[in-house]
Amino acid sequence: PPNPLLAHLPERDLTTPSGKRLTLVNPAYMNRQVNELGASETGMITHITSLRPLRPENNPDAWETGALQEFEKGTQEVTSFEKINGKDYLRFMRPLRTENSCLECHAGQGYRAGDVRGGISVSIPLTRHQASFIRSLLDEIKVYAVIWFAGVAFIFIGSQQIVRQTTALRGLNETLRGILDHAPFGIYVVEADGKVSYANPAMIRMSGSTIEQFISTNLLELPPYREKGISGMIEKGLRGEYAELNDVEYTSYFGGKTTFRNFSCIPLAGEGRKKALVIVEDITERRHAAEEQKKLQGQLLQAQKIESIGRLAGGVAHDFNNILSAIIGYSELALLKLSEESPAWEEIGQVKAAGERAASLTHQLLAFSRKQVLEMKPVNINDIVDSTLKMLNRLIREDIVFELKLKRPLPNIRADRLQIEQVLMNLVVNAVDAMPDGGSLMIGTDEVLLDEAYARQRSEVKPGPYVMFTVTDTGAGMSREVQDRIFEPFFTTKDFGKGTGLGLAMVYGIVKQHGGYIYVYSEPGKGTAFKVYMPVVSEDVLSAGAAAPEGPMKRGSETVLVVDDDPFIRRLIADVLSPLGYQVLVAEGGEEALRTSEGRTEVIDLLLTDIIMPKMNGKVISELISKRHPEAKTIFMSGYTDDVIAHHGMLEPGLHFIQKPIIPRTLSDKLREVLDHRP
Repeated sequence: PPNPLLAHLPERDLTTPSGKRLTLVNPAYMNRQVNELGASETGMITHITSLRPLRPENNPDAWETGALQEFEKGTQEVTSFEKINGKDYLRFMRPLRTENSCLECHAGQGYRAGDVRGGISVSIPLTRHQASFIRSLLDEIKVYAVIWFAGVAFIFIGSQQIVRQTTALRGLNETLRGILDHAPFGIYVVEADGKVSYANPAMIRMSGSTIEQFISTNLLELPPYREKGISGMIEKGLRGEYAELNDVEYTSYFGGKTTFRNFSCIPLAGEGRKKALVIVEDITERRHAAEEQKKLQGQLLQAQKIESIGRLAGGVAHDFNNILSAIIGYSELALLKLSEESPAWEEIGQVKAAGERAASLTHQLLAFSRKQVLEMKPVNINDIVDSTLKMLNRLIREDIVFELKLKRPLPNIRADRLQIEQVLMNLVVNAVDAMPDGGSLMIGTDEVLLDEAYARQRSEVKPGPYVMFTVTDTGAGMSREVQDRIFEPFFTTKDFGKGTGLGLAMVYGIVKQHGGYIYVYSEPGKGTAFKVYMPVVSEDVLSAGAAAPEGPMKRGSETVLVVDDDPFIRRLIADVLSPLGYQVLVAEGGEEALRTSEGRTEVIDLLLTDIIMPKMNGKVISELISKRHPEAKTIFMSGYTDDVIAHHGMLEPGLHFIQKPIIPRTLSDKLREVLDHRP
């Protein structure tokens, strides 16, 4: 409807050409219409008011009156929470100032441009907004609750993880501590000032000190550390460099024993300070083991070398003995047929003597190669020394002081008496040759116990009681290089023509064949000592019968089957035995011997057979002949046995043996001994 307050305006009401009727509406009226529309939708109350309203509906309430009064004082806006009809509202009000356009309606009220003529208040109901706020607040609380619970869970899980890590670290620390405490090598930590901040038990044991002594000592200033370069190694570690020292011979400053050690230094960084971790490994036993291994390898090579040469020597001796049998045998037969006045007597005697010297050389080869057959019996070393004194005194010059230091009584050993005499004679001859300008020579005997500790030092030794005899001289002595080769065959330090180089090799072979040991101790300019150890036996020495006077060779009438692959040996034996009354059958080898024995109905009393032959050895021949002629006795002969009838030089029980070269008188004596059942 038209505004009566605008009735003074001539154009308040208009009609358009189309017939529409329009009325002028002032801003206040428009504002009221908008506010009424908004109030229906949002519940918000908008009110234009004034202390001098034109319309009664615009009269202010108490709160608006107070606000309008504040505006007249210059306040620009008023806000507060108030209750309207018992409900909470947020009230807001700003002033309305008079503008020139406003004077059309309000000039009559006395307002001028710029005067406060009223205000617009807005009252917003809080009920809807409180619910929204509460919802938002609850949503935020939920978010914060989730975050809080997640944080609490994270803190809990984190704390559990920290507990587990702490436990693991504690366990790792205990493990590392256990490793360090039980490590077989020394470990310690050196600070920048040279003091030790940690040392494990192994290091304390190696140092020979207490933990307090070791930690309180400045290792960089220790004389042994300076002298051996250990201080310099640690200083490198403190500078951040890895360093090591190997195979250091070290004697502990705190009174420990001398050992060989490896040192390693590893740089460490901690708490802004430089440190060094030192690891010390005692390699003394390893070093000794390596030296022992090297020594054993040398002994093995030496044994292999001697074994190889021994095989060669044994083969050579076998062939030589066959040749020497013919030379010596026929020389002796010739001498038996001649009188001493014969012009040929002396010449044939020289041939025989030369053959015997050559036989002695082959015996040395066999002794060295350990291929000769030994007559092992209980003997006493003191008895052997006593029986050879007369011969020894002839060997020892007047410018040499000779001394005996024999322990009496002395246990017996099991040995071939003649071979032990050879050992003693060779050692004495070597001692005399080592003193061209005179000196002292001593032969001593003693009873010793080689225990486990000694056996560990010399791996070839079996622990037990031994008889030791020693030959000591004050001669020129030997270097280590010479000592390492002294028992090699054909090795000699004597001038050309003054030695064969077989003497000590023979000694070595005899001692080894007896199950003994021989060692040499010598220094250049300080003389030499040879020590021989022989195992003790509990058997008594058998009394030796008096040697029978030499007379005519013993005769017989029995049938003897001779088997040898060497025709000279077969002919020699036939030429020796036939004149003595024996019926001699000869065979070149096993097959011929078997044919000969099978074709005879007469008894074969004795089989005289070589041992080492092609196709069939002497032992097999003897076994086969015994089946045809069980009453036949057997004498084996050989230059060397090759363990066919003997083991380590000792004959199998009940066997008879004669050593080549064949000596006619020795052969005739052996035949009668066996055929007459004499022991």
